Amino acid sequence: MLNALEVQAGRDLTVGILKNSYYENVALIESEYVMAGDEPDGVDKYIADLKSKGKKLNVFVAEVHHNISATAHTYNKELIIGQVRRLMSEDCIETPFTLILDTTLDMTDSEDLKTILSTFSDEIESGTLAIVLLRSAQKYDFMGLDNYNGGVMSVYCEDDTFSRALECLSKPESQLHRQSLQGLLHFNKCSSTTLGDYRKLSVSNTMDTHRALDAGVLYKPDTENLIQISTTSDYELPFIDIKFSAELNKQQAFNVCNFITRAISTQKLFMQRPSFGFMYATGSTIPREDGLLYRINMGLDEHKRTFSIAETINLVGKLVNDVRDYVKVTCAEIGSEYSTFLTGDVLHEFLNSTDSQIFLEKSLMSTDYPDKIDKLLSDIIYPIIIALPD
Repeated sequence: MLNALEVQAGRDLTVGILKNSYYENVALIESEYVMAGDEPDGVDKYIADLKSKGKKLNVFVAEVHHNISATAHTYNKELIIGQVRRLMSEDCIETPFTLILDTTLDMTDSEDLKTILSTFSDEIESGTLAIVLLRSAQKYDFMGLDNYNGGVMSVYCEDDTFSRALECLSKPESQLHRQSLQGLLHFNKCSSTTLGDYRKLSVSNTMDTHRALDAGVLYKPDTENLIQISTTSDYELPFIDIKFSAELNKQQAFNVCNFITRAISTQKLFMQRPSFGFMYATGSTIPREDGLLYRINMGLDEHKRTFSIAETINLVGKLVNDVRDYVKVTCAEIGSEYSTFLTGDVLHEFLNSTDSQIFLEKSLMSTDYPDKIDKLLSDIIYPIIIALPD
């Protein structure tokens, strides 16, 4: 779509993007104009930055409901109408202007999207604004399967104003393969309501899991937790975003991800899969510049089974924190200097050992966790600390 808009304009475009947008969109666009719309003065700072550089936006890329972000510690529903109205009133856009919304996480009958389109209907009809809705079809549109590639793009614009862009989009190389197109059209024409119900159940299960998480695994400013799950005020998200303390490097965080996967897999069907929207719960490790994050998406399980995942994450969070605290105490007792990276080294050794699997299978989900963790620390973790090089 951006290529088509560049052809329409005949030059490079000034593209802005909403802060904490989907990590793949951020990597693709690499815009220097990032609006922190979820912060109290985020829009004001954004407008001031544009004006100080003498820039006006041609395109603004945003989300009503954020997909997973490499930077977010808190997710909020974005107030897109107010943000765009401010940009217009402050003369920060060029005409014609394009608003691109990634709607992958919106419901098929989204009232938010209907309101946005109706609010800006006059601007669309006059040719001053185009609204483009994009949705990845590799998520919920395949109804839990993984049998085609593609996406859905809906363009709302005045045809004459955006004629060259529409011409680019109509070229064969911009179209889906016939089989993928046939599958998408069939699902969206015949099963739109079912697709919406499928999403709603997955989202409901995920948010039930999120609400059952303990404070000991949730992110908060200045937290010392090793597992730091992003909080949310938007309860229409289908994922749990697990990030990690800087005490753990990428490989050490990856070990914790694998441990979480093994722990959950002892309770229910759970697999590591890229993408999401499957009928069963899945996890995905996603690299980022300073580490990685772990995305968990719930499937269509009964509500009571979703709580076992929350319970498992809570216990793993307690386990890694207990190991870290024990490392600190032990270092003081033996007169060894403690460094934050020592915790990661100890966890690396433990989580890659047969001892961790034995502890997982026999102890983690038992009611006598306090007794089990004491034995684990004294019998297994202490020798690991002593054996590590100075």
